[in-house]
Amino acid sequence: MLGATTVQLAAQRIHAPQLRDHGVAPAFAHHAIQAGHRSDPLWSDDFSNPSHWTFGTLNNTANNWVIGTGGPSGDYAIDTIMSTTASNGFALFDSDLMCGPDNGYVAIASSVDLSGVSHVQLQFEQFYRRFQGQTWVDVSADNVNWTSIEVNSQLTTGAYTANPAITTVDISAVAAMQPAVWFRFRYTGNCDYAWMVDDVALVEQPANEISLVSASTTTWDFNTAASYDSVYYSIFPLTEIRPLAVNMTIFNAGYEPATNVMAHITTSDGYDESSNLGTIAPGDTITWFGPLWTPTAFVGVHSIGFSALADSMDADTTDNNRSMSIQVSGDFIMARDNGARQTSVGDGDQAYKVGNWFHLRNSHAVPAVLVALSSTSEVDVEVNAQILDANRQPVAETAYHTVTADDLNGIGEGNFTTLYFDAPVALDPGDYFVAFQHFGGVEMWVGASGLSQEQTSLLYRASNDTWYSISPTPMVRLDVGYPGSIAEDGVLNIAVRAWPNPANAYTQVSFHLGKSTDVKVELIDVNGKCLRSKAYGIMAAGAHEVDIDTGNLAPGVYNCTLRTAQGMASSGLVVMH
Repeated sequence: MLGATTVQLAAQRIHAPQLRDHGVAPAFAHHAIQAGHRSDPLWSDDFSNPSHWTFGTLNNTANNWVIGTGGPSGDYAIDTIMSTTASNGFALFDSDLMCGPDNGYVAIASSVDLSGVSHVQLQFEQFYRRFQGQTWVDVSADNVNWTSIEVNSQLTTGAYTANPAITTVDISAVAAMQPAVWFRFRYTGNCDYAWMVDDVALVEQPANEISLVSASTTTWDFNTAASYDSVYYSIFPLTEIRPLAVNMTIFNAGYEPATNVMAHITTSDGYDESSNLGTIAPGDTITWFGPLWTPTAFVGVHSIGFSALADSMDADTTDNNRSMSIQVSGDFIMARDNGARQTSVGDGDQAYKVGNWFHLRNSHAVPAVLVALSSTSEVDVEVNAQILDANRQPVAETAYHTVTADDLNGIGEGNFTTLYFDAPVALDPGDYFVAFQHFGGVEMWVGASGLSQEQTSLLYRASNDTWYSISPTPMVRLDVGYPGSIAEDGVLNIAVRAWPNPANAYTQVSFHLGKSTDVKVELIDVNGKCLRSKAYGIMAAGAHEVDIDTGNLAPGVYNCTLRTAQGMASSGLVVMH
């Protein structure tokens, strides 16, 4: 067992290769292309008749598309597309199943006359997950010379579109006013995931149409960030609330310039910021970064609204607004996951570690790690958790826990098991990797929920001593526990925290003792005056809780101080009425 350790971190982040995984499409708006509006078609096809399409390959490749109702079926199969007419057929390129060099296309068999259309878009429903492949729309006015337009290029490795995503591609430069137009969907890659397309249409491009294509609380980038401070967190404890880089990206899908484009972000706790972004040219995008938003220190869910508006009335206003939320925890929990199991991550019956990077802004005495195990796991197995430093070297590990049926989670469940350290672990501010650990021999899987930014969630395979970046977010959380440091004297460890904080009528002081000792709890104001003092005599080693009446205290900042014969520790307390 690794003992409690205070860690000073100064290390470079280490890149890990991306690992293909069995994730499912998440519900986070800032990770996916979302469904949009279907326009009235000039021409359309729903893949119900495969003779309307032809197939071909390029660059001496053989893997190609199929038309039917069967979904992906490789080792890393993604879900089947849920398009409007999926039941009567759709086009599928299953790169995972074929697992070889890919450059295949499915093309319309007969040309379309667009001689009277000055602005034209190709519109289709799709579901795609990216690994290392690329997706293309090729357009031709003579069925010989083709112009290639990449779609889904904004997706990072492991990310998904929505299922389905209604996608439009401006093909006016090649197709407008042409008496004969051909187009095709083309996939290039090698042993990736899959791309599915259905319900294809050619539509007249609207003059005015802006779309809010993404919204987020983070701009974190592994290649430029100095730490994991600003990655996406779904839950903050009160002691780790930080400024968030709220931002939104707007796309002009119309053929006229969008003028006086207004971006607006509001939150449920009073943040209300907007900006006139000026003019967005046709086909261009612009990202607006609002002033940093720091959630107010109250426990609960903070909702965030994003909206975009321009001078001219949009052809479709349903894609001008988005919303999301983050949570402030009253239980000292810090989390990256979405809370309800969507899939599983791990290495089956092999020994592995899996978890998430976290950044602490303050010192903490950490009592535990939380994990939600998947129902695909076996029971009566010993597991534990670790905290690793910025070099992925172990700092401390929890006591062993024997998995029971009550620890397991089906799809949509979020039951977390708490894995305790023998004594709270003192952590200084910095980056830490928090990992669940399986020792192999039986099937063991961790629940996953949401998608992580690249290089922020990792899996370590003991079989080849290699770390991998994974996309689904492991449901591995950190209990930051007691704020401040641990006073140490031999085998004595003292840690204290107060809750609720801010307090109104009372606060509960929780503390941990490394061994049996005399205990006194004091409440001290900012001038050092002791306002409350109570001796509790000799208390046993372990966790304890006592109440302090704060109802008649003046609003302000205080210290709750735990005194013993061997040492002392304090926790800040705010009183508000």
